[in-house]
Amino acid sequence: QYVRTHWASNSEQVAVWAAIEGGKVVGHCLAAMEAMWGIPYAMVIQIELDAPHRATVIHKAQMLNELEAWAKSQGAKALKMLTPRTPEAWMRHSGFVQDKILMRKDIA
Repeated sequence: QYVRTHWASNSEQVAVWAAIEGGKVVGHCLAAMEAMWGIPYAMVIQIELDAPHRATVIHKAQMLNELEAWAKSQGAKALKMLTPRTPEAWMRHSGFVQDKILMRKDIA
């Protein structure tokens, strides 16, 4: 079972989903609508599944399907995310492709 709610001020621009199994929340996804050069997209801010459900590809796929449907309803042309995980896994299982590379320089 998946539940989506508006997270900020009843805005359609930010949404959170909860994956519920046996009455317990076993995962969540947070996304927000953004735009670059006037082209709208949905930014996946966080997507997590709790152990032992973390490895369950089915939960992640269902949550991403819900996210994609919401993003399309908001006029998004793409889904984007930053991930600390191996990009190849997202590419293989979820259809994401590497788009840009985030660079960081520690200064403190």
